[in-house]
Amino acid sequence: MAWVFTPYKGLSDIRFRQDREEVERVLGEPQKVKRTYTGKTRLEYSMSMPAFVFADGELIEMNLLPDVSEPFEYRGMDLFAMPEDEVLRQLEQDDLNVRESNGFIIFFGLGLALTGFHDEMPEQKAITLFGHNHPWIEKRPTMQASSFL
Repeated sequence: MAWVFTPYKGLSDIRFRQDREEVERVLGEPQKVKRTYTGKTRLEYSMSMPAFVFADGELIEMNLLPDVSEPFEYRGMDLFAMPEDEVLRQLEQDDLNVRESNGFIIFFGLGLALTGFHDEMPEQKAITLFGHNHPWIEKRPTMQASSFL
């Protein structure tokens, strides 16, 4: 089964704004529960599973690494299996509102951010999915516009 991303909705059966109990009902108990430096709760299952970040009791962010056990798909494309430049071009075709901040390429129209795809640092490759209530939303006007087309 692939991890299928739907912009601003979620990843497969996991939806933004769900609480921790709802996520654990689908995926089971995490291996680790951490508190981030910004005070959010982060559920970690394993390197081959997404991690989930909660703020005010709601899921706001999901993080995936290339080691994810199943393909990560957006519109039938496995983003970790494709060449990095092709990923950036394909995503920008769906979302022209691209920004760059702190090493992330952020596609605000999709609720998706990438690192390690644009800077020739594949060892840093990761994908972050975010919902409408993510802190990046407020910071968008201060971020630098970017393009890969």
